[in-house]
Amino acid sequence: GVKRDKVLMGSVEGIDTHAYFFLMQASGAYELFILCNAVDKPLDVVVSTKDSALIEIRSDKILNTAKAMLCHTLEIAAMHIRRDSLWQQFLQPQYLAEAPPTVCDLHALCKLSSLVSMFGSDQRLSTFLIDKEN
Repeated sequence: GVKRDKVLMGSVEGIDTHAYFFLMQASGAYELFILCNAVDKPLDVVVSTKDSALIEIRSDKILNTAKAMLCHTLEIAAMHIRRDSLWQQFLQPQYLAEAPPTVCDLHALCKLSSLVSMFGSDQRLSTFLIDKEN
């Protein structure tokens, strides 16, 4: 980022041109910037031509697609932050003493977490865990 500011950026998917979004914090608010191809001309020239209504429709589509992608990204981030916070509640003794996790917290943690089979990840683990001689 610039001057220690954070920037969330990514490619806008599902449109017929190259476009990128940048979400930046400025003066306590967030600003969304879109960088896209403007038919090989400066954007102000393209918008002021006779086809500007079509350009505006295209710009709106790019903007709406970028906003939807950004919202989806932020929803996923919020779920990951919530999951990590719940794990910390269950793992850190100081959290247990202050406010013990509830059954609702455990249920939420189970919904936000995923299971990975130990047997499917590595054949050596399967042999080690099943073999009665170990």
